[in-house]
Amino acid sequence: MKFFWILTAWLCLIQFSPEVSAEYYEFIDKNGIKHFTDNLAEIPKGQRPGSRAYQSIINTEKKESEKKTEVLTSESIVNKKDELDAVYKSIVNKKELLIEQKKTIDNKKYNELVIQLNSEIQEYQKKMDVYERLVEQYNEKVNRSPKE
Repeated sequence: MKFFWILTAWLCLIQFSPEVSAEYYEFIDKNGIKHFTDNLAEIPKGQRPGSRAYQSIINTEKKESEKKTEVLTSESIVNKKDELDAVYKSIVNKKELLIEQKKTIDNKKYNELVIQLNSEIQEYQKKMDVYERLVEQYNEKVNRSPKE
């Protein structure tokens, strides 16, 4: 029950948080492995000129004009639902694992994991909202089509 209230409180806090942006860098080390960092000092001096800088915004909802239109079919709706179900199962498993880990990890680490889980839940909810709109659009399309 305590976990539920912590989860609810964090969801409320995250819901009303402002947009945050950050710059991060990408570079490839001598072994050909791609690395990402937000600290330019972590990039070896010889590779700084070849590194790429990115601007990241946490709240990245696309404008209506930027959203791609996709063809709505019953198969695409079912595929999206299957993807969402897999994400949901993953979140439930992580929650159960977190409840088990609470007894063995310190509060700071536990709170970090709760925040991470809350972010995943929030992203899942956004995807679920999009899915529900797609289902509504598909149903409208089916209802408008001529019946044979």
